[in-house]
Amino acid sequence: MREQESDQSLGQTSQTEQEHSAFGADFPVPYEPQQRTFGKGAARANPQAQPMYPQMRARLRVNALSLTALLVATLGFSLAVAGIVISALVLQAAQGQENRLALGGIGLAGSIVVLLVCVAIFVITVVALALRARRRHFP
Repeated sequence: MREQESDQSLGQTSQTEQEHSAFGADFPVPYEPQQRTFGKGAARANPQAQPMYPQMRARLRVNALSLTALLVATLGFSLAVAGIVISALVLQAAQGQENRLALGGIGLAGSIVVLLVCVAIFVITVVALALRARRRHFP
């Protein structure tokens, strides 16, 4: 079986050389450099894959972290708004009962704090992404 593979590879090489010599030029077969890869087995897994450089890997990690922060902040913001609405409903239905008034007030205060924290995370993440994009486009 290996003999057939080697015969086929020789056939391909001679065919390529014939194509180049058909034009009357005896130039060697063009040089195709191997791609650089990082990590164990990267070349064996997919030899046609683009190389992954450390800078690109770090940039992807930062972008994934920023995207995660935006998603968590958005989810927290939504839950905080829902908490404020529920606390308002509890306070409205308390009808003078001290324990319901206390729980509604604590829930309202906690929801407002969570809302402010989520807005701060969202703003910081958006500003950081904007500054990074600005540095990349305007050095």
